[in-house]
Amino acid sequence: MPPRAPLGIRLLATGFGLGLWPYGPGTLTSLVWTMLYASSGLGRLPVGVHLIGIGLLFLIGLYSSARMERCYGPDPSRIVIDEWVGQWIALLSAPAEWRFYGLAFALFRLLDIGKPWPLGALQRLPHGWGVMLDDVAAGLLAALGVWAISAFGAGL
Repeated sequence: MPPRAPLGIRLLATGFGLGLWPYGPGTLTSLVWTMLYASSGLGRLPVGVHLIGIGLLFLIGLYSSARMERCYGPDPSRIVIDEWVGQWIALLSAPAEWRFYGLAFALFRLLDIGKPWPLGALQRLPHGWGVMLDDVAAGLLAALGVWAISAFGAGL
């Protein structure tokens, strides 16, 4: 039996247990984070606060993902801290309206699940980097899509 990661690592990497949900834990985590972000007013905080939070969460995710991979193999589905980071990035460019939060959620999930190039290549990086960087890239692409649609008024 493989060793178990310490409880604190498991709690962080699994998004406080959301990653243990058997049906689409990444989608559940993205949905929960989007709802918390939208309903709490986090979107009104200065961008610098978001960047600090994303940076700290990324570093925690990198460490906890690497530890989890040692115990559970490459990119186990229970690791969802990467979805938390990626979805947060996707939400950054969304105007403070539910329709744009929903768009950020949908675009991020499509990109994260579909893994178009280079996301699929990034996912193969070792030691937690692949776990985290493909979701960061998906979040950046989703944020770009949300920005373009909101800025150029595609009638959403």
